[in-house]
Amino acid sequence: MINNLYLIGLNHKTAPLDLRESYLKHIGDISETLEKLKLLTQECSILSTCNRFEIIYTNHTPLKLIDLAPEHAELIEAHHYQLHGLSAAQHLFEVTASLDSLVIGETEILGQVRKAYELAETKGTVDRFFHSLFQNAIRAAKKIHSETKLGQGHVSVGSVAVDLCRQVYSHLDKENILLLGSGDIGRVVLENLKSAGARHISISSRTLKNAQTLASDLGGNTIAWEDWITQLVATDILITSTSSPETLLDESLLNDIQKKRQHKPLLIVDLAVPRNVGQDVDDLRGVYRYDMDGLSDIIDNNTSNRHSLIDDCRMKLSIEVQNLIDQNSSPDIGLVYKQLDNRIDELKSDEFEKIKHQLPTEYHSLIQESLRRFGNKILHPLKKNAPQVLESKEDLHKIFFGEDQK
Repeated sequence: MINNLYLIGLNHKTAPLDLRESYLKHIGDISETLEKLKLLTQECSILSTCNRFEIIYTNHTPLKLIDLAPEHAELIEAHHYQLHGLSAAQHLFEVTASLDSLVIGETEILGQVRKAYELAETKGTVDRFFHSLFQNAIRAAKKIHSETKLGQGHVSVGSVAVDLCRQVYSHLDKENILLLGSGDIGRVVLENLKSAGARHISISSRTLKNAQTLASDLGGNTIAWEDWITQLVATDILITSTSSPETLLDESLLNDIQKKRQHKPLLIVDLAVPRNVGQDVDDLRGVYRYDMDGLSDIIDNNTSNRHSLIDDCRMKLSIEVQNLIDQNSSPDIGLVYKQLDNRIDELKSDEFEKIKHQLPTEYHSLIQESLRRFGNKILHPLKKNAPQVLESKEDLHKIFFGEDQK
């Protein structure tokens, strides 16, 4: 199955933000895209974050990213990557463990990978191999974070946003903060700001219930979506992380607001892809705008000490990938396990029938439990080593049960 595994995508290392947001605008709804891919692949999942768009799938032949956005063919051809087999699996494991993240060692990506897997599961685009692939990737990522110093210091997009805010405002407890959007990344940023002393937080989202839940969790206020522009007049820090495909705030709109604000400093942290705030606002007096690409230099400085750990983590993950391959080396492995279970059950039943008449009835349950534990002790190493046995083309039944027990 590993030979049918492919991964294709764009990320913050290979494609500029302009291209990534243009591509995502064309792709549109991820659920609908999964439905389309369901007809073209055996199994598939889409990982779409502010820093990457990746399709991982199994098929007999590779897909082309440009097929989903032909008008971007020339640009995509120069900036995309396509991986196959072992390389595709290794990449997914490294992405999940945050080795390929903008902020190396952050843990948000782990939740994003899990959500991508769960969405694909909901859409019916995963089967046995993808269950194994994603579950092992998630488990390996947790192991990397617990056994290495990769996540030491808890540097994240949220903590970097706090650093930015402190560069402009020395006292966060006095500033008014407005978040547009109620997704995970917005929550993380607000949690970091609140921990740093922020007290005046407002949240506005098209989905009022989500905004109310987040505001309740963080002790903030809810602003109706149609009123957020009015609220901006009293705002010092604007954080945007909506999924809107269109620009929400541009130079013409913000210019009027800045005049009402008497051009007081306004820090804008745009974490959305596509961006929620137009680049033309940079020309306005008192406006300081940062997007995901603009955060790169700050993040590199904060995580430079982690790069030395990457090679060691990659080696650990390569072992986990090999374990995955071993587990899935034969399409019949599930059948082999079932046959082993059935055969052990038969042996236990035979032995119990031979001795049960020689023992008092009150000992029967004790003997059955003892046989069950004994059977499990036999099955555990067999299941663990079955992939290697099958890979060598040996007949498991001949080795363990003998020729007459097929």
